[in-house]
Amino acid sequence: MPRLLIKIKWRHGTEFVSVDPDFLPSAGTYLKTTECWKESEEVVKYDVLCRAASRHGDRIEMDLRYAQADNPHLAEKNDAWGRCGLVIDVANSRATARWSDVQVASYNGPGRCVVLEDSLLDEYTYQQILRKGRPKQSAMRRQLLQMYGCCALTGETTREVLDAAHIVEVDNNGGNSRANCFLLRTDLHRLFDRGLLTFSATGQAIFAPSVGRGYVDELSGRRLADDVLDNVGEALRMRGAASR
Repeated sequence: MPRLLIKIKWRHGTEFVSVDPDFLPSAGTYLKTTECWKESEEVVKYDVLCRAASRHGDRIEMDLRYAQADNPHLAEKNDAWGRCGLVIDVANSRATARWSDVQVASYNGPGRCVVLEDSLLDEYTYQQILRKGRPKQSAMRRQLLQMYGCCALTGETTREVLDAAHIVEVDNNGGNSRANCFLLRTDLHRLFDRGLLTFSATGQAIFAPSVGRGYVDELSGRRLADDVLDNVGEALRMRGAASR
């Protein structure tokens, strides 16, 4: 299962916590998180103690401690130290977070969470992800799973590796609709986003020369399912025209 990037909007900043659902940190170990402070627009790194982490089915629970003693580089800048209780619903790409401060009681309370793909960090800075979060993507993915239930190209049905892929990016006036989205296996989604996988007018898969032979042998020339192509054909044509 791919790593998840949990974006938590606190009162004074937005924090990013990277979580691997298959390899949770052990109690007593440290992980690093990143926060973008609202007032100064500064990006800071925390060393965070994992007090507990467990997974029961699709539910992950983590108890994280933020201590001044563990972060001497921030000792004079930050007056909010305490604990974060993080709960992640893996199946539905949802999360909740609640802060308990040990010094300033007014800091206590929930943060707003969005679950993103950790692979976003391959291409974007944290500041860009602040603007790029797609809170409606989980709802769209659920719709697509109900409609199709499988990868549009491979027929893969394992839900954990199926992504809602936008054809025309939202930033380029692409809609968050079934006419602009389809399900792709996670690895193919990354190739598609990078322009290494494209589709012809008839829905045939075309791989860039730099893509490994394994993908070409397995999927080159395979077509999108007819019902998918009926819905997204116009968006694919728009994407192709924009890339020329």
